[in-house]
Amino acid sequence: MIALISFLIYKCRDNYSRHLFHDLTNQTIVKHTFGENDHVWLSNTGTTQLKFYLANAKGAQPGDTFITLATGEQIVLASALGELTNTYLTVLNTDPLHDGAFGVELV
Repeated sequence: MIALISFLIYKCRDNYSRHLFHDLTNQTIVKHTFGENDHVWLSNTGTTQLKFYLANAKGAQPGDTFITLATGEQIVLASALGELTNTYLTVLNTDPLHDGAFGVELV
């Protein structure tokens, strides 16, 4: 099945907000070089479970290290999202039927 991925993005400083409109899709949020003391604020503003992770390329699937967020928000060390040599902060909507929504801020 061919899925058309549509999303909205609003950026102000290091604040990112996107809305995933399709199930089982991943989306690159930002390409950024993270340091060992960098923190990321993650927010799941929808009703689906989301996985946040650092990927080595756009569209890459999560490896062994990621943060799963059902709803709500969380501040994490960037290293909790994967290898810091991976520069693509990515989110995956794991729900096969429903859309997901999220917010991210680099803090």
